[in-house]
Amino acid sequence: MKFITYKSVLSYGIANGLVGLSPILLLPLLTTYMTREQYGEYSLYLILFNVLSILICSSANGSLAVQFHKSPEQGSLVASAYIVPLLSFPIVTLFFFPIASFFFNLPEKLLLIALISALFNSLVLIFLSFFQANGRYYRYLLVRIGQVFGDVLFSYILVISLVVSIYARLYAHLSAFLLALIVCYLLYKRGNLILKGVVKKNLLYKHLRFGLPLLPHAIAGSTIMLVDRIVLSELIGIESVGVFMVALQVGGIIMFFIEPVNKVFAPWLFKNLGDTNHSQKVTMVRYTYLYYIALVIFAFGLYLLSDLIVKILVSQEFSDASLLVPYILIGFMFQGMYYTVTNYILYSEKTGLLSKITVSVSLTSILSSIFLVYSFGIVGAAISFAFTNILLFGVVWYFSNRVFPMPWFEYKRIEK
Repeated sequence: MKFITYKSVLSYGIANGLVGLSPILLLPLLTTYMTREQYGEYSLYLILFNVLSILICSSANGSLAVQFHKSPEQGSLVASAYIVPLLSFPIVTLFFFPIASFFFNLPEKLLLIALISALFNSLVLIFLSFFQANGRYYRYLLVRIGQVFGDVLFSYILVISLVVSIYARLYAHLSAFLLALIVCYLLYKRGNLILKGVVKKNLLYKHLRFGLPLLPHAIAGSTIMLVDRIVLSELIGIESVGVFMVALQVGGIIMFFIEPVNKVFAPWLFKNLGDTNHSQKVTMVRYTYLYYIALVIFAFGLYLLSDLIVKILVSQEFSDASLLVPYILIGFMFQGMYYTVTNYILYSEKTGLLSKITVSVSLTSILSSIFLVYSFGIVGAAISFAFTNILLFGVVWYFSNRVFPMPWFEYKRIEK
């Protein structure tokens, strides 16, 4: 059983480090040029953008990662995955505006930018999934560099030139359009994207069969992402959403460690689970535990530095975000653990089960968020974030072991 190479970890680490660095680099700019209220509106936009990307992509990127090692028609598999967001976009658009208008007091222009940017971002996510599944980590790195460069560069140019308008920052997200076109062209030239006879019903059916049962999971996951900020906006005010988002971005530095490990671990896991014997499973479990220990150490180190990070990166107006960071770090830490166990459910293609779990947790998240924000204010939202991720990890771990049993409680020496 071949284990992960340091080159792949390094490449994914740099790539996802750059992506995680993007909001950190923008924090001094945005918190200086935006008021708490404007930053709160921008935070709600970011949530919408991420949620729409999930819904429009409809898990085509996840399906591609799972099916890649099972299908000989890889070029057509990519093209069929590319069709999924194009099919889902008009459906999502139809339902999005009335729902968004009901829950968010945001201008239609802002909602439209979020919708279009999410479509292009979905296409980029599919391309990234292909590079990840194919082990082309250098190409993955190049796409991520292009993504971050376009976002940060356009943001600084537009924000500094327009200053008072949050649209200056939002227009930068449309740079995903150019990136999607470039990557699509390069894949086509290299024969990785076969457009002739692009709609192969069997491959499209596989993507839809994988993705559609995950839609409740995506919606519930979106609810988990949204609920704390919506409750804050309604009970305390949109300014508190901006402070909460700053804390999320500071605590999210831990994703520099989580994301590259998951990007390497998931395709390696999918490739090896089919012919892995019991002894190798024990070894995999032990390495997972070592990762958990490293994750706790990394999170604790960030906690010790969090006050200093807030002082350096964030204007004085948002300094109270440092009170929330410890709870945010706990939430992200368990989110990293969640990634390691949800892969077993995805490999087993029990996506309907994952949807049921996420819907149940999202309902609990809504109740806990309302209660905790009402009781403890903005700190309650951070506690709710931590609680939800702990609960999600525990429930998914339990059911992942039901559908794909692993020797989590066997303690044997790791094989060399």
